Amino acid sequence: ISKIQSQITSCASSISQHAATVALATSSDSSWMSLRVAELQAKRDLAYSLLTQIPHVTCPLPSGAFYLLPDVSHYYGKAFIQGDGSQTIIRNGHELCLALLKEQQVALVSGDAFGVDECIRISYATSVDVIEQSLSRLKSFLCSLQ
Repeated sequence: ISKIQSQITSCASSISQHAATVALATSSDSSWMSLRVAELQAKRDLAYSLLTQIPHVTCPLPSGAFYLLPDVSHYYGKAFIQGDGSQTIIRNGHELCLALLKEQQVALVSGDAFGVDECIRISYATSVDVIEQSLSRLKSFLCSLQ
């Protein structure tokens, strides 16, 4: 039920989707859309390039989304040292996302919400600076796991 609820409340309503389709289809300025597509493709390519530089992380290249779903399952079962010296084992994507938020202030979504627990979901619908900083922190965190 929680998965259904999260998808219902986080998606645009069907009437909004239809209104957007009509607005985009009847727009006289197609350059706006071309610029947005090119901007998102550049951000996708940047995020993908940075992700594929992280050891043991694999990721398919999306063709029409604004997020990536990298497989980070290699890091499950590994531990990170907390500030107080204690160890925490990362067992799944949910725990990895919580630890990353706490330790690196990077907010991601576990792939289990999308049926792929071995993955995490990373949106690239943000600034280039945020993409670079966030993926640098992700890499640092993953490489620190023991």
